Amino acid sequence: MSSINMELPLPNDRVLAGMVALHDYWKRLPEGHPRKSLDPVELGPALLPHVTVGHILDGGNIMRYDLISSRLQLVAPRLYPGALSTDPLELEGTSYDLIHDILTTTAKTQSPSALHVQFNSLEQVHRQVFLLLLPLDLRPGAPCCEDLIIGLWDLSPKERLLHERRDDLTGFFLDHVSRLTD
Repeated sequence: MSSINMELPLPNDRVLAGMVALHDYWKRLPEGHPRKSLDPVELGPALLPHVTVGHILDGGNIMRYDLISSRLQLVAPRLYPGALSTDPLELEGTSYDLIHDILTTTAKTQSPSALHVQFNSLEQVHRQVFLLLLPLDLRPGAPCCEDLIIGLWDLSPKERLLHERRDDLTGFFLDHVSRLTD
């Protein structure tokens, strides 16, 4: 069993159960996790509000939002189907955006990622979320997967966020999932 840094913000039981359920659903998809196998009925009403699907473009450097979950719509009301992960870069005139970096990194590694992220949205709303990113249409040997599932569980921060923060919880999460299946 790995040791856990107790300073990491860990998901509460409700969020963790949702993340595990989404991961279990993803694991049941056919080999390569094809996007065409996604079934909203099978995802069910508990998970569907948390699930966003995006298509990866430009060798893993851009993600296009195709299906936007109701939870993501609350966190980022500017998003619409067809919006690109690079839009904040253009809107803010910058070369770095935390969420864009998270999405493209997961697409390029073609591996699941579990994260806690705190940030100020483009609308200057303080956000704190748990993300589970799951690659679809895996392409071994290619620079990236074709698509991503983004599971998002948002929290209301109790105080003003002074800085962006990304905590990688992938090891904790995958360890937790493996203990459930043992």
